[in-house]
Amino acid sequence: MRRRFWIITLFVFVLLIVLNTNAHSQKNYFEQTDINLFEKDSSFYSDTLKIIKSTLDQYNSTAAITTLNEDDFNKGITFSPEELLIGKIPGLIIINKGGSPHAESYIRLRGITSLFTSNDPLFIIDGVRLDNTNFVELQNSLSTINTNDVESITILKDLASQTIYGKRGANGVIIINTKKGKKNESFQVNYNIQAIYNKLTRTYDVFSSEDFRNLIEQRADNEYIPSIAENLLGNANTNWQKEILSNSVGQNHNLSFQGGIKQLPYYASIGFLNQNGLLETDEFNRTNYSLSLTPDFFKNHLNIRFDIKGMQNKNRYANQRALNNAVVFDPTQPVYDETSPYGGYFTWTNNMGYPMSIATYNPVALINLTNDRAEINNRILSFLLKYKLHFLPDFKFTLRKVREKSNLDGTLEVPNNAAWYYDPFTNDGGRKSNYIRDYQSDIL
Repeated sequence: MRRRFWIITLFVFVLLIVLNTNAHSQKNYFEQTDINLFEKDSSFYSDTLKIIKSTLDQYNSTAAITTLNEDDFNKGITFSPEELLIGKIPGLIIINKGGSPHAESYIRLRGITSLFTSNDPLFIIDGVRLDNTNFVELQNSLSTINTNDVESITILKDLASQTIYGKRGANGVIIINTKKGKKNESFQVNYNIQAIYNKLTRTYDVFSSEDFRNLIEQRADNEYIPSIAENLLGNANTNWQKEILSNSVGQNHNLSFQGGIKQLPYYASIGFLNQNGLLETDEFNRTNYSLSLTPDFFKNHLNIRFDIKGMQNKNRYANQRALNNAVVFDPTQPVYDETSPYGGYFTWTNNMGYPMSIATYNPVALINLTNDRAEINNRILSFLLKYKLHFLPDFKFTLRKVREKSNLDGTLEVPNNAAWYYDPFTNDGGRKSNYIRDYQSDIL
């Protein structure tokens, strides 16, 4: 009995120490959170952060709220706001899909929470929810925001974000605040230019033409494959990956103006980005512009914010099928064939001279004969008015109007002599199509 008594007493003592340590750690955490969230005064966003903080207090949550300011962001060349966070937040996974300059990023903040719906976190930009499903061709709607315009980013990883933003916040929330002017601030002009160089560091390890030729001859001698396969080997030495992949260059320009004319703080910016992809013919040209006006009247009882954010993309999309074909195509075959009626490119054909539909198509032909271009325009206009009564300052009126408008105008052209579209029954082929889409969303 005495031994059991001392065991129980020791267990209770250890439990009390653990509970006290957790409580102390939790208290310190919230003290640090208060400093991160409220060290910068913002009449437009402090209310939102206070709601988040009070909700976390109500649920006694211990999960993280993290705020990064401009000094905390990743330095160097960034194309989209999420790239500012790579490696900065524990548990936040950001991976670029495919390496293309206009490709979207794979972003996971709370892991995979659903097998049937999106697992992307919710993005809030200056209080406006960002819709990332407008167009497939837009791919990354975050690119609407110029990274040079971002002032701070707040990350909510806790389930409490769902109590604030509903089920859309179940995957976490990323709040992006952009720069704005200040009252009576002197006029400032900022301009920066960046040169971009992308280097191809690695390709797939595949057979050289000599190794491939030896393999085919060896297997034909051992009767693993028909001996006729040896007759199909060519005399070239082609590295198909190097034919379609190369280093690329680009440039990035950003110009911004900010200041304050009495009661009218303002911030305006324009940016231009030109970036070629590692895959030949992959081109990305983006122009960003923004305007922010944040006046206040009646001794800060009436606050107004007017924002315009826009983007124009002029892209050329490379044929992604060429990447897979470059890995598996016969390295003993040449890129070009002067006798080929299919654009002058080497093509696997049958006894009648028609392209074989089950064969792999020439990767260089896929790249050079595909002309897929699109122009995308995306604009977000937002108006926010807040008024607090003079005799009841805690009683506030809020009016918000947001309009997002996007349009897409694209053209896909493939010539008639492209092997992968050739139809032997009509002795014709090719493709020419236009894809036009419009999207508009209004929030009040």
